[in-house]
Amino acid sequence: MREGGGLRGPALCVVSGASRGLGRALSRLLRRRLGPGSALVLSGRSATGLRDLEAELGGAGPEPRMRLHCLPADLSSPAGLRHLLAAVRDLPRPPALRRLLLINNAVGVFAKRLLGAGCSPKRWDRYSHNKGGIW
Repeated sequence: MREGGGLRGPALCVVSGASRGLGRALSRLLRRRLGPGSALVLSGRSATGLRDLEAELGGAGPEPRMRLHCLPADLSSPAGLRHLLAAVRDLPRPPALRRLLLINNAVGVFAKRLLGAGCSPKRWDRYSHNKGGIW
């Protein structure tokens, strides 16, 4: 997406890990860039972080240029992924939907520990679910 440009036509965009960090920054950018009639789905483990982001982005408003949905979910487990998929499936689709964007940003900061002196099986399991959650 070039500066000042946008995505043409209505899109459904799902951002995981949206409650903070890179996911939060990408959500801010997408809010400005998605075309009229689009839907932006913000997902993350922190319901409070998602509510704060929704308030920052202006929520849906009375006549929104686009729909904004906050769906808290912990994608480190298959049940969390199923919960998010079911919630997205139940959302109203933008009319004349042209694109589906998935930004899989659900991952913890484990690199130093994984590369360091050992990693517990529980931590490795959580990391592998986060990295492979969409598969």
